[in-house]
Amino acid sequence: MRKGYKILIIAYCILLIANVTFSQNLVQNGSLEEYYQCPYASGQLNFAKGWFTPLGDGGSSEYYHECADFFSYKSIPINSGGYQWAKTGKAYAGCGFTLSPLTNWREFAETKLTQTLDSGQAYKVEFFVSLADKSKYAIEAIGVYFSKDTITWAQLDQVYHHPQVLNQNGFMSDTANWVKIGGIYNAKGGEQFITLGNFNINTSFNYIEINPNGWEMAYYYIDDVSVFLIDTPVSTANCGNAQVICLGDSIQIGTQQLEQYEYFWFELGNEKDTLSKLGMPYFSPDTTTTYVLKVLDFKFDWSADTITVKVVDCTEPTTLLVYPNPTNALVNFKFNSPIPEQLKIELYDVIGRKIRVAKFQQNYEIKEVQMNLFNLASGMYFYRVVIGNESKFVGKIVLLR
Repeated sequence: MRKGYKILIIAYCILLIANVTFSQNLVQNGSLEEYYQCPYASGQLNFAKGWFTPLGDGGSSEYYHECADFFSYKSIPINSGGYQWAKTGKAYAGCGFTLSPLTNWREFAETKLTQTLDSGQAYKVEFFVSLADKSKYAIEAIGVYFSKDTITWAQLDQVYHHPQVLNQNGFMSDTANWVKIGGIYNAKGGEQFITLGNFNINTSFNYIEINPNGWEMAYYYIDDVSVFLIDTPVSTANCGNAQVICLGDSIQIGTQQLEQYEYFWFELGNEKDTLSKLGMPYFSPDTTTTYVLKVLDFKFDWSADTITVKVVDCTEPTTLLVYPNPTNALVNFKFNSPIPEQLKIELYDVIGRKIRVAKFQQNYEIKEVQMNLFNLASGMYFYRVVIGNESKFVGKIVLLR
């Protein structure tokens, strides 16, 4: 095969791999963590990277982030809507919906997908909402609308857009937890934008009263938006197998580093102290340590795994205990450190002939090996312990039958 063709094939394979990685969650900044500027007032959803409200929106969707000044009421967890932590990370959006069609007050959150949808493909859509504490009402009609072009308030006001994915959970009245809204969308092809909100612009919709003293609206926080092919593989946390290392050495643990995944390593029992956010970090523990890996995947689900790294002293043995001595068959050689590389024990008779050699593999788990003298005659024998090519210990063994 000519070199030029090889280069083309390699480039094509790289492109395929990149495309698979890129096309997991098609929503840019789905958890709204990335921002151009910290919010300080209402109507600043466009401060979140990739997000905006439809042009001429009758309302003005909010952006909340922990970076915001507390007195701006756009921070987290305390803000103008009440009290709520982000489902993941440090940010979320907020949209309000009034009940009367006469006001036409509906707020929307819109973003452009990282790539257009393919005709005939099935996509999974998921996002999470939580009702703000100060909402007087809870509603059920919240969904997602896919479009080829960005939409405007005028379009929403004139034509009823049917959301292709609609909430199926009933009235969403939970102010403490995040409720998932999800569904399957069969693409027509060419869709580039998604808009989240309530699309009953010129019609009334069902509601229930939650807080008699709340705002005259249903106001929802929105977080963790994802759109992905329904057959997209999902990886979960995998630390790999337990490991043994020598004191002073470092070790790389973990099995993968994937785009659109977040990794959090910490020691068991100390979750608040994140040690690394890499998928395959290096650690140098001084003692045996169990590490925990938590992974947030591209659709904002968590998984976890653990691994124990055993730390042993790998210095060469400096003391040796040989027992039982005298023996009637088996003799044990106990060292003060684990079995090193290239360890062998040679056995000699009283006239200096080498009559037996036992070789042992390096083993961090044990400090003791055994030799069997079952077919030797009673008498005195001499042993020599060799590490590498150097003699370390010598002595005698008495065999009694």
